[in-house]
Amino acid sequence: MLKAARTDFRLAWRGLILTDLVCKAVVFVLLFPLASLLLRLAMAASGMEILTDQDIVIFLMGPGGWIAFILVSSVILAILALEQAALLMVIAGAAQGQRIDVRTALSHTRRLAWPILHIAARVLTIGLLTATPFLLAMAAVYWTLLRQYDISYYLFERPPAFWIAAGLLGTIGTVLTVVLVRVLLPVIYALPLAVFEGIRPQHAFRTSRKRAVGQFRSLSTWVVGWLAVVFALSTLGTSSIALLGTLVLPMTHDSLWLALTAVGLLLVLSGILNQCLNILGTTTFAIVLMNLYRGITDQEKPVLSLSDPDPAEAKGMFFLRISRRQLVLVSVAVVLIMPAIGVLSLYSIETDDNTEIIAHRGASAAAPENSMAAVEQAIADEADWVEIDVQTSSDGMILVIHDDDLKRMAGRAIKVSDTHSTELRQMDIGKKFSPKFTGQLIPTLDEVLVACKDKIGVIIELKHYGPSQDLEQRVIDRVEAHDMSGQVKIMSLKYDSIKRVRTQRPSWPIGLLSAVCVGDLTKVDADFLAVSARIATRAFVRSAQRRQKSVYVWTVNDPVVMSTMISRGVKCIITDKPALAREVLRQRAEMAPVERILLELAILCGSLPGSGNEDV
Repeated sequence: MLKAARTDFRLAWRGLILTDLVCKAVVFVLLFPLASLLLRLAMAASGMEILTDQDIVIFLMGPGGWIAFILVSSVILAILALEQAALLMVIAGAAQGQRIDVRTALSHTRRLAWPILHIAARVLTIGLLTATPFLLAMAAVYWTLLRQYDISYYLFERPPAFWIAAGLLGTIGTVLTVVLVRVLLPVIYALPLAVFEGIRPQHAFRTSRKRAVGQFRSLSTWVVGWLAVVFALSTLGTSSIALLGTLVLPMTHDSLWLALTAVGLLLVLSGILNQCLNILGTTTFAIVLMNLYRGITDQEKPVLSLSDPDPAEAKGMFFLRISRRQLVLVSVAVVLIMPAIGVLSLYSIETDDNTEIIAHRGASAAAPENSMAAVEQAIADEADWVEIDVQTSSDGMILVIHDDDLKRMAGRAIKVSDTHSTELRQMDIGKKFSPKFTGQLIPTLDEVLVACKDKIGVIIELKHYGPSQDLEQRVIDRVEAHDMSGQVKIMSLKYDSIKRVRTQRPSWPIGLLSAVCVGDLTKVDADFLAVSARIATRAFVRSAQRRQKSVYVWTVNDPVVMSTMISRGVKCIITDKPALAREVLRQRAEMAPVERILLELAILCGSLPGSGNEDV
């Protein structure tokens, strides 16, 4: 089989690469926007335009989420099936001495589109039906073992229940993977059976299972082997680019233009390498599938007999008429344009730092989070703002605490919203952090505001656990009672909550907190967007700024990531280590513009100066 696969690649590699490139171009231009449209339609049907964090969970667990998942998965699977069908035709034609060009392959793939799409839909249906009991079992494990306390307790403390749940979820996931392989691998021949033998989809699955009898080990070996090789090549390629960047960049520190040229070339090499690996993976899978199919069919029997598309159809596919020379010219143009784009993107690096520091739950790396000690340390560390979490006790007192219970902070399994403030205010939240903080109690919002007035700004995150008891209005009343309206900002994970603040106090700065997002987050009615570092790409920051919104990034405790976020132009860094963030800003202020750009280039290329140290 290896010899046959090598022969197939030698005979068909030009057609395979060109066909794959055209397929990817069609996908990029047409089908990805279609998938996005389907997702947005599903969101609109659920009455949601933008989904963040908790909204995403609610959406995915509801009918809209399932519909969106099925629609998007169907489009992706259909794309893969159509692409593989076209590649199979190119391979089969080359093996028989026929030159199947892109137009012919795609033309006949379009003729077979319905059975191919039918096969993709059946594969998705089988996969969903097989996975559903396991997904329900995972949900049951989570609900049974990880719902008693706030999820932060399980993630930080990792009690026995956490490890039991992790073990059960891992086991269920492993069994699900094995079952899916056992169920789906025997139907791997359905696509070539439909393409080459014209077998109807419903019969193709039955025929595939019959012909796969006794071949499971061989099928598994080839598919797993292909996955292993592709993964190994991808890892090797990525590591090689990172190593090259580490070796080359230090040689360019004396010349900005030399540095820009070097990084531009590295970016081009990275893009070309990734595209080549993608093409290699797609085309080699088609070759593996073709040779597996040959093993179950009569090798003397012609497996492909295609006529040229009729003139009318060919005329409608004029965009596929591309010669080898044109392909080379397009490739050269791309190679020339990419460095220019890379250089222009590098010139968008901020050289003036206007970033502010927000102490996350106070200086929570040095003192118990949301404690008065953490707030006071944030002031001492020269943070610009201190971020605190507030929620109400059963008697309506506004307390500064993150979790909905005290299991993580004080070892007591009591809910904040179900307990009177008098009892809650007797809980020691400092001893577990360090004996020297023994006696630290849950502060009230009033206590924090008094400590911070005219010393540091306060960002209040509204936490809605249980009955909210008009949390927004209560917070507004306390802020105004201390005459601190100009020193406070409000944010929340719940969009409805900050909209209520906007309605009551239109001039107050409000922000939406989000770790993940579906939709254009920059369109929300908020003054700032507090997002995870994964979301805070340069493009996202620019898009937010164009809409007059600031970007806050959380929770950043690594100096290299801090420097990267500052270079991207984020307004605020939310960190557990405000003293470290202040030191990063100080060191960046001493750097020349060329040094800052070189630092950013090194980060982009994987060479991280100061990684693992407490400075940049």
